[in-house]
Amino acid sequence: MRLLIIEFVTGGGFAGGVLPESLAAEGELMLQAVLHDLHGAAGLAVTVARDTRLSRPPAWCEVVDVEDAPWPRWAAAVDAVDAVLPIAPETDGLLERLNGLVVARGRQLLGCDPAAVRIAASKTRTAAALQRAGIEVIPTSSDASRLPASAHGWIVKPDEGAGSEHTYHLRDAAAVRARLDSAEIAAPVVQTFVPGDPVSLSLLCAPGRVRLLGCNRQLQTRAGDALRQSGVVVNGAIEHLAAVEPLAGRLPAALPGLLGYVGVDLIVGADGPVVVEVNPRLTTAYAGLSASIGYNAFELLRRACANDASVFDLPLERRSVEVRAHG
Repeated sequence: MRLLIIEFVTGGGFAGGVLPESLAAEGELMLQAVLHDLHGAAGLAVTVARDTRLSRPPAWCEVVDVEDAPWPRWAAAVDAVDAVLPIAPETDGLLERLNGLVVARGRQLLGCDPAAVRIAASKTRTAAALQRAGIEVIPTSSDASRLPASAHGWIVKPDEGAGSEHTYHLRDAAAVRARLDSAEIAAPVVQTFVPGDPVSLSLLCAPGRVRLLGCNRQLQTRAGDALRQSGVVVNGAIEHLAAVEPLAGRLPAALPGLLGYVGVDLIVGADGPVVVEVNPRLTTAYAGLSASIGYNAFELLRRACANDASVFDLPLERRSVEVRAHG
């Protein structure tokens, strides 16, 4: 199999412009984790899209150099391979467009269907889809005049956005409305703040199947009102495994088209788990997944995308592995 990896930030998404340092560090973390899993894999010829301002990938990879105009370069690279692993933020429809490029050119997509990405990219669309399926989700709205009652304040964040950029915990309704009306956040939304343990899930998905690979503890820091994700402990929240597994099992029916690796952020509070958002792509937790579960995480992803049912029944070790975010 000829495999192409397009990590948006390090693969040329900002070619011809300023390369954001923190985003590049996060992208590099996930890319290097995938390359570690791929090293020495039999029957795979790996190609990596690369911004020419960055260091070269390992010598065993072929490289598609991107200096400017990334989309034509990526399209030509997709045409030359059998399968593509896209890694990109959902912001501004980037992941949906990249996944759609692969589908349109008839190559195997090792990722979620563009229609599923379109829903998961938006906090409001995700909340509506999960509510229709009877899955507990944090109330999410863009209406500053109708804040839900809350004893613990509210979270303000972008409706479409990856990571914790521009995420604020505010306890005063007037401050929430001011933040929603400000120009800092494009299309902001407000969510009720739910006290509890911040947890993320690393899921392996295929049509009609899901396997919970990681029940992860989210590491957060606070600077004033701003919340930031500083890292994750992969399988560091397994005490919540029994509570979150039924929820994970219902996600594929609620969001058809989830495929391969999918991340889910949730809060496990006094009344059980509630979903915060769904990430239809690799997340930071992937970087510690292989070491945690005792299997090559990319090989599991590849087999899931090929609808190999046996991959969903493998026994997992679930060791605790900490991954620190960059930037």
